[in-house]
Amino acid sequence: AAMFIDMRDFTGLAASLPPRDLIALLGEYQNLAVPAIHANRGSIITFLGDGIMVTFGAPGNSATYAADAFRCAEGLLDTLADWAAQRTAAGLPAPGVGIGIAVGTVICGAVGNESRLEYAVIGDPVNRAAKLQQHTKAEGVRALSTPRALERAREQGYDGARAATHRDARNVVGIEEPVDLIVID
Repeated sequence: AAMFIDMRDFTGLAASLPPRDLIALLGEYQNLAVPAIHANRGSIITFLGDGIMVTFGAPGNSATYAADAFRCAEGLLDTLADWAAQRTAAGLPAPGVGIGIAVGTVICGAVGNESRLEYAVIGDPVNRAAKLQQHTKAEGVRALSTPRALERAREQGYDGARAATHRDARNVVGIEEPVDLIVID
């Protein structure tokens, strides 16, 4: 499974906050997100500024990769909502989050050349997860996945209680055909 996590309105915050405050905000966010990801057997592939790309079951196999991704999304939503509430109470900017999850086969490996190598994960699930994360804004929700991913997660022991809202035949930018979505809340 692939997951993209993105802080909402980071560009606006970057334009308005002093650099020290912006770095502190990003550090707080990552200090909360990273343990939640690791607790659910996620592998952080890269930090993309305020974004985080995560895989479950790659590298290395897992029999619960989809269930782990959904549980991770729930944990992140709770943790980051509590963080935002604390920041709001302190009169500080309190950004939200968007999360996209997709399942399928990915390819992992080193890319680049001898002067710069990076570990990369590529494939349709990575692209879909990124597009779903972006689409959370259009849907006005915090996390999206697909019925296929939810079905796989349930097969792997995820109870699915917080991923019960379906939105059928949605037009997602970058995906040609309409997509049925699952809202995780």
